[in-house]
Amino acid sequence: MNIKAFIIHLERATARKPIVADLIAALPIPAEVFPAIDGAALDHGTLYSNVTRTSHVRPHYPFKLSKGEIACYKSHRAVWQKIVDEELDAAIVFEDDAVVNPSTFEPAFELAKTHIDELGVIQFQTRETMGSTEVILQDKGIQLVRPPVTLLRLTATMLSRTAALRLLAASKVVDRPIGSLLQLTRTTGQPICSANPSGVSSGRNNVGSLKIRKNWLKSFAIARYTSAAHRLTVKPRRTPALKAANYRLQATLIRGFLGAAKVLPLPLRAALAGHLTNAAIHLVPSLRRRAADNLHRVFPDMDPIQRRQILGQVARNTGRTLTEILFNQEFAAQAEAIPINGPGLEALRQAQAKGKGAIIVSGHFGQWEAIRHALKAQGLETGALYRPNNNPHYEPLFRRGIKAGGAPIIARGSVGNRNMIKHIRSGGFIALLMDQYIQDGTTLTFMGHPAVTSLSAAQMALRYDLPLVPIFSKRTRDGFEIVAEEPIPHTHAREMMQTFNDRLGEQVRAAPGQWHWLHNRWKIGQWNDPTPSHEA
Repeated sequence: MNIKAFIIHLERATARKPIVADLIAALPIPAEVFPAIDGAALDHGTLYSNVTRTSHVRPHYPFKLSKGEIACYKSHRAVWQKIVDEELDAAIVFEDDAVVNPSTFEPAFELAKTHIDELGVIQFQTRETMGSTEVILQDKGIQLVRPPVTLLRLTATMLSRTAALRLLAASKVVDRPIGSLLQLTRTTGQPICSANPSGVSSGRNNVGSLKIRKNWLKSFAIARYTSAAHRLTVKPRRTPALKAANYRLQATLIRGFLGAAKVLPLPLRAALAGHLTNAAIHLVPSLRRRAADNLHRVFPDMDPIQRRQILGQVARNTGRTLTEILFNQEFAAQAEAIPINGPGLEALRQAQAKGKGAIIVSGHFGQWEAIRHALKAQGLETGALYRPNNNPHYEPLFRRGIKAGGAPIIARGSVGNRNMIKHIRSGGFIALLMDQYIQDGTTLTFMGHPAVTSLSAAQMALRYDLPLVPIFSKRTRDGFEIVAEEPIPHTHAREMMQTFNDRLGEQVRAAPGQWHWLHNRWKIGQWNDPTPSHEA
């Protein structure tokens, strides 16, 4: 892993130079002293260039920022930018008062380094996180936890390159201290974890951004702001009784439909579901508008009648595909007989012969689940990463249908990511659908327009030296056509995923009615850079 340490140090703070020297000597990785921005040395226009008291971010920060707080904010942003510019996998950022106890810090550092890709930001707090924390994992007496409220101190923080990009996008305007911004995880889109114990302590008595909390004259404003910030950190409670009743009703209707539909042959069952889905989508204005907007974005010169025809094809394909997934055990007999064409199949066979894993990438195109059935029939059983359904009564049906296509079936999340990595490192195959907006993705292009795309598939392929094979399954008059394309060459994660986007785009242009235009694929979140990275 390409990782280094940055120590933010104010040049005129000569009393801290010995602390910095001791820190460099104690760290297990290369360290660079980063010159802190000196708020007292900058002219007013430069220091306050992007500072505001009227930010749209809530809650509004009620206090005037000091020059030191502004400079600290900008110093941390400058280090985040350096992580991106140097294309580091991750970095740990220290303030110049940090003192480490190697016997505790080193195991905490190793555990954090192993999981920084999936967690994004891990703080090494100077005191242990108390209260009802969520323990994510633990090893050798060290816990990685997710506290209910992020602590303000930034004495030592490890962050991945992806997290640095996300925080840079969310922190362009200075409206509060940097620690207060990181507390607003629902605003930045970046969850924060902590290592307990961390092995890090502070060599100073006071923390500038916290002095304000000791001023009793402002205690009411502090309490009001803190309460509002906590509400934006902790997920709001929902009305469990009403939601549970709604979930039960949905599951009952779905089970009833599935039970009644069994009297029909699967092809007729899937066709019926396709027509019902078509009718349902045309009755939901938001879905209809989104699909129409997406089609117009990519095919602005297409006749409106043709776009409506494509929307009907998309709706019917969606209904048929979901029905085939729910009846996946019956569908398996048909799907396993589908031949796989293309050079990617031989690449997978070679990987299997060497005991190596492989990553199959595809999109919500045609009948994507047929791919795993066909691979399983070829002796190349392939697991899948999926998003669990919010409805706990429907979830077992959905999971059972996916599992019929191949094991293991891994739920998204930090634990799922670890299981997926363990699977592919031990020689397993995994299939990923990479054509949806993801909050922590990178802006590439898809079908000629900026589209936020996850780099995770390419990053894993590069890190573990695995083939990245695009496979697409298209419906035809006679059934299905599955093509395993040439593996994407190992270059850079962004370039590799742009290649995937381009290849999927070719498939979609050839058969636009088979891609899921209902997704909000071209969404650009507030934390995403709107400029495609390969064009920047």
